[in-house]
Amino acid sequence: RNAHGLACASASDWSGAAAAFSAAAALLTREPEATASDALALVLSNLAHACARDGRAPEAMRHARRALALRESLVGQASPVVARTRMDLAVLLASAWQLAAARAMLDEALLRLEERFGPHDPRLADPLENSSRLSRLSGDPDRAVADWHRLHGIVERHQLPTTRQEALAGRQVAGGA
Repeated sequence: RNAHGLACASASDWSGAAAAFSAAAALLTREPEATASDALALVLSNLAHACARDGRAPEAMRHARRALALRESLVGQASPVVARTRMDLAVLLASAWQLAAARAMLDEALLRLEERFGPHDPRLADPLENSSRLSRLSGDPDRAVADWHRLHGIVERHQLPTTRQEALAGRQVAGGA
């Protein structure tokens, strides 16, 4: 069912994807050992994404929070997969204009990644990009620029692809931050 959901998602059939992921989650929760499994957390994350793309933000956030709680219980607060799940939830919160909650979630993801891997690790690139976008959306141009500069430093240091970074820089310049 998860594979069917992924197929629907790749065809931009978000309603079909959500239905398939929901069915997959229901099947997984029937298995006693699966209620605390990474497979269920993955399906819930996929379900959250599909629901968000299908315009069902409250449902998406509920599934994302459930995936986050499950992943935290499985691998702890400092895991990169937990940081990614936090970042995904922050994006959902920002899209629902819950900017303070999104900021708190994103800052926690950044903090945990920095504590574990250091301030220049390439795993910080996506959260910093999202932080810069959130800062622009929140009307905090100084933070947006600071995050963008940190992102640029990481991209340079690790020679990461720059297509998204260049697009973000264009928005920074055009938008005044």
